[in-house]
Amino acid sequence: SNACGADAAEVVLPEDLTPSVTIAASDTAICNGVTVSLEAVLGNSAGGLSYAWNTGASSSTITATTPDTYSVVVSNFCGSDSAEQEITAGDLPEAAITATLTTICDGQTSTLTAVDLAGASDTDISWNTLETTASIDVQTGGIYIVDIGNDCGISSDTVEVFANFAPQVEITPDTGYICDGNDLALTANITNGALENSYSWNTGDTTPVAIVDNTGNYWVGVSNQCGMGSDTLFDVVTGAAPVLFSLECTNPPGEIRINVRALDPQSMGLSFVWCADGVPIANGGDFDLFIGDQISRLKVYNADLYEGV
Repeated sequence: SNACGADAAEVVLPEDLTPSVTIAASDTAICNGVTVSLEAVLGNSAGGLSYAWNTGASSSTITATTPDTYSVVVSNFCGSDSAEQEITAGDLPEAAITATLTTICDGQTSTLTAVDLAGASDTDISWNTLETTASIDVQTGGIYIVDIGNDCGISSDTVEVFANFAPQVEITPDTGYICDGNDLALTANITNGALENSYSWNTGDTTPVAIVDNTGNYWVGVSNQCGMGSDTLFDVVTGAAPVLFSLECTNPPGEIRINVRALDPQSMGLSFVWCADGVPIANGGDFDLFIGDQISRLKVYNADLYEGV
């Protein structure tokens, strides 16, 4: 107003608010070489703001590089609000596999479970079977690998599952002879690759090999968790040495001719070895050699050179 009169106007002042703040974190754990973004997020439309972090930063967003508790105060002329966020140290996973069975028979299943011994957070699981669950079921033998990873890194573990079978067994030799004063080694041979076997002979032996010195029938049973197989060797008999039945020697000019006939009382199979001066003779050259089941014949040419035949 003045001497001439007066006028009036109205000014409307906007109503402001005291800020309300929370902290949004891109992660709550931090690993070496990895950063976490922290943002002061307003819960209302307060204006005229200033930010004060306990790191000394004055922006709405900061980057954390170490584990710590981070806090921010947001102020305006109406007041202030604060918030804090704990950032912990992230853990590298430590992978391990547990198996319900490490050896499986036909039709059996082994459950493999991936375990993180470090208890790390935010982990992902990946098997070499392409499955991504903590546990998998397997029905075939093989090597199984799991990777457990997070932002801090990856840890792996391996387990081998063996496929097993009920044993198939054969005793060798398949015929047996025991000579006077000697014994015979009987071996239980596994023919299908079965593992973790236990042996039981009718002699009381529990090893793959049984030593016997008596005639008779011998039996072995072989078992594992998948089943049992058996074999019997019939008629281990007393052996007999061969008997020289006849020996004929003629000496035509320049030659030596020798015919030998032997008996094999137990049909054990005969072998004939001819020697000259203690050295075994091979067929050919000055020697004409025939060997049969129970007969052998030797012709020597240039006989005067072989007095030691």
